[in-house]
Amino acid sequence: MALFSERYGYTPVRSILQVESMDSNLRMGIYNALYNFLGEYNSSSSYSKICRDIWSDVWHGALDKFPRLHCLDFYSHLKHWLAECTWYEPYDLIEFVASECQKIDSETVEACDYNLQPNWCAHSNLILSDFAQYITHALEHEDSGYRLIETRIVPITNDAEIDAVENALEVPVTFSNARHHIEKALTLFAHKPEPDSTNTVKESISAVEAAAQAIIKDDKATLGAALKLIENSHGLHPALAKGWSNLYGFTSDAGGIRHAEHSDDIQVDGALAKYMLVSCSAFVNYLIELDAKQTITDKRI
Repeated sequence: MALFSERYGYTPVRSILQVESMDSNLRMGIYNALYNFLGEYNSSSSYSKICRDIWSDVWHGALDKFPRLHCLDFYSHLKHWLAECTWYEPYDLIEFVASECQKIDSETVEACDYNLQPNWCAHSNLILSDFAQYITHALEHEDSGYRLIETRIVPITNDAEIDAVENALEVPVTFSNARHHIEKALTLFAHKPEPDSTNTVKESISAVEAAAQAIIKDDKATLGAALKLIENSHGLHPALAKGWSNLYGFTSDAGGIRHAEHSDDIQVDGALAKYMLVSCSAFVNYLIELDAKQTITDKRI
């Protein structure tokens, strides 16, 4: 919602998302998110360890100078660093903290007694989820063109697109190969300073192939052959099967994306890479839902 000063023309409405740039408001928003999440740590807390790792591994500071007792000295340094650093470095820091949170979550789950805390142990990303909420609010509020998905900052700005990718990262164990390809595609798309667009496309379409192979239980089948079987067994619409087979061919033929060895090969930019990542993630989700419905139908027969 536009504020009073924007509605009446006293200040300009910012209509362009911040991509490859970061103004002072966004930098301060990230600072506040980190401050709210990390808090006034004590020397024995997990949050103190994250701050200590930022000090030594991100800023390359001497550990004997780390402010263990006076955390405000740490935050003073953080505020100054965020104000002065290059636009992409705060995103590096966000990814670093997210990875630290993921490690803490994993270590905590390994140490917990599942018999005593089954519900807690089943949800393993509590700290990472908490951090993501603070960061997401800051990025959305200050019109950043990037979002945090798991431990990666990616240039995806539409909520529906984010949901498609996130859902593909939470697939059943049967479809773990598809998830693996989506994870690789996401990492490649998040590569800085420029996304690895060509390999993002390769991994994205490979995720669809892996999902289709999982459904027919044949990890050697090509996507076209697998989709034909799914068309017959699961009721996949023929037009969808044909369309995705053609898309697979588009990325796999001699002059296509998956080879890209010649000067006349297809040049893949960030827009196409983003389209393929989101579209393939959405289709993987659809195939999984289609398979789940068919499984229910088979059990009723």
